[in-house]
Amino acid sequence: MLITIKHKVLFSTTAWFYSAMVFIALFTYFFPISIPGIPVTTDRLLQLAGIAYFVFVLKGRLPRPLALFLLYSFIILVAISVSLVINGSSDDQTVKQALSSMMYVFGALIITAGLRKIAGQDAFGTLLKWVLIVAAVQAGLSLFLFFNKELQASVIAFIGGDMGDHMLHFSAVRLIAIAKGQMQYGNMAVFYGIASFITMLWMGRTSSIVPKILFFLFFVAGILSARSYLLVLGVGLFVLFLLNAKKRGIARSIYYCMIGLFILTAVTIAGMKYLENSEYKETYEWAFEVFLNMAENGSLETESTEVMKSMYVFPEKVSTWIIGDGRLANPDDTFYMHTDIGYLRYLYCCGIIGSLLIYYVQIRYCRIASALTDNRDYKYLFGFILLWAFIYLTKEIYNTAQWMTLFTAALCIDKEHKNPLPCPKSIS
Repeated sequence: MLITIKHKVLFSTTAWFYSAMVFIALFTYFFPISIPGIPVTTDRLLQLAGIAYFVFVLKGRLPRPLALFLLYSFIILVAISVSLVINGSSDDQTVKQALSSMMYVFGALIITAGLRKIAGQDAFGTLLKWVLIVAAVQAGLSLFLFFNKELQASVIAFIGGDMGDHMLHFSAVRLIAIAKGQMQYGNMAVFYGIASFITMLWMGRTSSIVPKILFFLFFVAGILSARSYLLVLGVGLFVLFLLNAKKRGIARSIYYCMIGLFILTAVTIAGMKYLENSEYKETYEWAFEVFLNMAENGSLETESTEVMKSMYVFPEKVSTWIIGDGRLANPDDTFYMHTDIGYLRYLYCCGIIGSLLIYYVQIRYCRIASALTDNRDYKYLFGFILLWAFIYLTKEIYNTAQWMTLFTAALCIDKEHKNPLPCPKSIS
């Protein structure tokens, strides 16, 4: 009896250890932080640990899908380097973009090392649950800080780095995440949008109230992070409509969509009424600017859309169209050609040839992940992220490598178990 109890205690302690490891690694993977006194961000530390794990534990061996991710990222690095050499450019941001895609593989290795200990036969389903846990913790902490401005200012001073003043300025109206400045606003809205999509998949498979609570949390955090969240959510609802139309028929899918839209509209109106006459009126005017403009003058224009229109500056030289100028940024770190539009930034960086290569690689990432599972829900999740990436490039740069690398690494674990259907029919 004593031996049994000891084994249970040991198992419980081990499970808690690896669960904590997965949580910390995932949080670091998605939300890098600049800590004063440490020369690199926390995501780089995770990736360095992954390189050590790859060399000393895996002995330089990788599953073929992850090896392909490295290969494709290397090809992009070569293409970008060629453009830099031809143009005599010294813009290191272009190289950093390609290297980041490669480094995601090593960060994912640490996360999956923990998953192997706690996931059993379902590494991918376990990963999705932990992604939602990490998203919920980030959303909860960010909302808590939003309503505690003094504490929020202290946190920003600690993690803000060079963008501390910028983050502090926008904290008056937006949610500030526990992450470095480059991860704020639109990036957080996209993250909450993907987390919302996962919870909607979950809601379709269970009557539990948990995914509904999580969806509401992500909805609030997403809107307060950036208005792009509403567009992400709209794309997600469209993909879910297609998924449900195949499963339940078009009429039933329309019925569920109408219910969902009604609930979201009610929540939005309630939020507008709450913020309108509160101390957060400035947040109300920013977050719901598109609705306010539509009510006042019938226009869907916002200040940000006007700025975005001015950034559609196309190349004048034929050489730029073909091979680019080898630049993403100016020497003062402002956007090259003063445009933040993703398609144009890639065009100016490596021309049409390099841009098409980058877009092809994004599609390959999705196909590699999809080939590892027969689960339709998961395939639609990958398709949703890919579709969103191409839509979001009309606004700014977005790379699917972070998500697809992590998903592929988890699916590789399930494939190792020789399960003919490595993913379950639900994530509940």
